[in-house]
Amino acid sequence: MRNTTLVTLAAIGFISIVPCHAKAQTVANALQIGLGTGFVNYSSSTLTEHRPLVTGGTNDYKLDTTNTTWGFANRNGVFLEVGYGLNDMFVLGGLLQLGGTSQTVTTPAGAPAGATTQTKESMFNLFIGPKLDVMFLPDSRVRPFVGAAIGLVRFTDNIQDTNANNVTTTPYDGGWTGVGLLGRAGIRCFLTPGFSLDPAFVFGFDTLSGSTTRPVGAGTTNYDTGATGYNLGLSVAASGWVGL
Repeated sequence: MRNTTLVTLAAIGFISIVPCHAKAQTVANALQIGLGTGFVNYSSSTLTEHRPLVTGGTNDYKLDTTNTTWGFANRNGVFLEVGYGLNDMFVLGGLLQLGGTSQTVTTPAGAPAGATTQTKESMFNLFIGPKLDVMFLPDSRVRPFVGAAIGLVRFTDNIQDTNANNVTTTPYDGGWTGVGLLGRAGIRCFLTPGFSLDPAFVFGFDTLSGSTTRPVGAGTTNYDTGATGYNLGLSVAASGWVGL
């Protein structure tokens, strides 16, 4: 998927080199199509399970997680943005972010001979919503910008175990939905009238609610859960601008 991202970025740049009526720094009445990925990202989140007590009430079980990634790794995800230049300062549009991981660990079971066990964990996250960018220095080919977006966030996490007898169980299954806020500050460097490179510092905050399912005895138990988290990072992107 990472190779596909890089090829698509190159394609956007090639298509955008075709001459257009707008000047390099102009975005008024132009359609933006951008594609990018995270380069450095730090995230911190807290998951709270509301576990009912036999005596009544609930006991909140909290799990804190921090994560740092860097480089063009798959887990940094990809994002697609589209926009329209209302004038030479404001760009209104939408933003879609996708990411996820899938990992399978296979180990020898010991008995019967040659048998193995497997543990598979898969995660998926999505953000989609409207965005507004404010661009400065209209007479420059290097244009600073700030942007904000608010949208729907969806995150899932699933773990499956397969034993030596090929029986699969699910020791953990969770899904959460909520609202995400995203802020950016960066520059758009117009290499041609219709193509820009868009590095930016990114800040995000999410608040989610959902449920987790865990095995208890011979059955499973479902817990109401909530999650909050934030992330800081650096993204790299490229945009094509087509005058309308």
